[in-house]
Amino acid sequence: MTIDRIISTRLTAPRDSFEEAFLSELLISERLRLTFLSAFFAIAALWIFFSPDFFVVQFPLRGFYRGMSWHIWFSGFWALVALYEFIVSQVFALFKKNNRLPPTAAFYMNALVEASIPTLGLFLISRNIGLNALATPMPVFYFIFIMLSTLRLNVNLSLFTGVVAGYGYLGVAMLILSEQKAFIPCTTLQNIAMHRDKALLLLMSGVAAGFVAYQIRKRVVGVMEAMQEQSRVETA
Repeated sequence: MTIDRIISTRLTAPRDSFEEAFLSELLISERLRLTFLSAFFAIAALWIFFSPDFFVVQFPLRGFYRGMSWHIWFSGFWALVALYEFIVSQVFALFKKNNRLPPTAAFYMNALVEASIPTLGLFLISRNIGLNALATPMPVFYFIFIMLSTLRLNVNLSLFTGVVAGYGYLGVAMLILSEQKAFIPCTTLQNIAMHRDKALLLLMSGVAAGFVAYQIRKRVVGVMEAMQEQSRVETA
């Protein structure tokens, strides 16, 4: 039995089956990933909210936007991300409680939302500092989501995350560049080729994450099949 068939079926096997144990661990792993992200972004939101002076010093975001300080906007942004991850983790917990896996489309939708978070963050920052938004640490978050996608043990999901991240970054970079009144091609941030290379690197990171996920799955399946075969031999 292949791992794809295992993860596409309901957990109806006996409690001591390897298939059920694997599916149970898969859901636990996904919930752990979501819980980690929720806690991480919640801490980031609290840190930004209660450290406005440090935020202003470290980042060139100053002034107000629609009547609120920029540090409040970003604190709220990360708080919403944390809330989203928490809600999704609870949904996965409900599936785990009912001994089922979520639909495949749910995994892809969640990957789409997560990989688009840095894109939205870059767009929001660009409303204050324009092109310099591309020089902030925000693009690093793409790699965090790509790296953590390996915990899903799904090659296609890791590849999908890399594609969404790559095209998302390139799209927002081109949008920000198009909004610049003075275009100076010789500057690094205004060199579209650099942004294409960054997008390509994100795509390659998705491929690398997919390779790691594949290798882990392959070895897990190998161990499970070997243990099943040994169990059959011993009980024969």
